[in-house]
Amino acid sequence: MLIELSIIFLSIALAVTIFLALCYFGLFETISVKTGESPYDFGGKKFIYKVYNANSASIGSNFTRLTTLLYPFKDATLVPVLITQPIGSKSTKSLLGVLFEHNNDKVEKMLLSIDYKIMTLPKVNHVVSATFTNKGSISVAIALKRVYPVITEYIKENKLCAYPSIEIYKGDVIYFLSPLSKQQDFFMNEVSSESSSDDGDSDGEQVCDDQYSRDPEDSDDDNEVPSTASSVASSSSFEQLIADDVSTTTKNVLLQFHATNQYILV
Repeated sequence: MLIELSIIFLSIALAVTIFLALCYFGLFETISVKTGESPYDFGGKKFIYKVYNANSASIGSNFTRLTTLLYPFKDATLVPVLITQPIGSKSTKSLLGVLFEHNNDKVEKMLLSIDYKIMTLPKVNHVVSATFTNKGSISVAIALKRVYPVITEYIKENKLCAYPSIEIYKGDVIYFLSPLSKQQDFFMNEVSSESSSDDGDSDGEQVCDDQYSRDPEDSDDDNEVPSTASSVASSSSFEQLIADDVSTTTKNVLLQFHATNQYILV
């Protein structure tokens, strides 16, 4: 009888522990999507990046390599960022890199010396945004499963033209942002660096009609909501990019980063 009671007690304790852990990592966190000013001001900041194929699982390992490069500097003003094109775009390019909140010449020279590129992120008046807690790799996995479906539904319901998908990993918060204007400026460097044999056809194709590519602030009616015939929110994003590329070694490295309050990925 004592053994049976002990087993029951341990089972209950384990269940409670798992439940509290999932709560801590954000499984039951309320996801609020809104349109307005960006909760994280990225406009005008320096962004040093590499270009990858959005359909390639290698982005996950490259993100890990990037955070490994940043780790020795222990600088919280170096913010990992992933920018992906929306579903339906001819382009499959993604920009993976570091946003500089303050100048860091050592890091900048180091990244540029290994073929990273540099650009200034455009200033955008309004975005579709959501945030999620970042308590480690489990939080990131939960966020990618939960946040994008909500954002996609929000964009569809409000008939918004919002792209590209931007994920910003700042401290204990993940920012999910989709700009409502200047969308093509995020990939302008890549468009201008390539030649195309087709008239008007390039990787920087416009996803929305011109009349919908403006910020709501530019409208005569402040309450007018820009619309488009189809949703352009990217549900693949980071989840799809890293799903097949998370090894045990990678997880161990990331958990070590989490223990030291550095950059966290799954």
